[in-house]
Amino acid sequence: MPDSTWHGVQVTIAEVVPSLLSGLEVPGADNTLNLPSARRVVLLLVDGLGHELLREHAEHAPFLSSLAGRETSAGFPSTTATSLASIGTGLLSGEHGIVGYTFAVGDEVLNALTWSRAGDHHYDLRKELVPEVVQPHPTLFERASA
Repeated sequence: MPDSTWHGVQVTIAEVVPSLLSGLEVPGADNTLNLPSARRVVLLLVDGLGHELLREHAEHAPFLSSLAGRETSAGFPSTTATSLASIGTGLLSGEHGIVGYTFAVGDEVLNALTWSRAGDHHYDLRKELVPEVVQPHPTLFERASA
């Protein structure tokens, strides 16, 4: 398992956007990762491409490998849905409530990527399970624009 600590502190993807926003001088954003200030930033997300995998196959992605910085943990569980919510809110799964690819909400089992009933991607649950109620925290982007 890669070491995802920095100065003795566990670093997760929940710290990435607040640190980027801090570098853009957004008030109240914590620069936990100590990123440099910038006028513009781009966050590139390659789903499923972790630090360890990139290191093992650096020859297939030399440019991305050259950009690899400090390691971060995806948090738990390390699913796309949970990680996207962590990136967007700056919170871990136990805080933002998106606790997996699929999970129970009341009597429904929600597929958090498609916001549909698990096993039935055609059954849209947005009316029954309002996204802003299931995950009620404002995103970092909403907070930054405010």
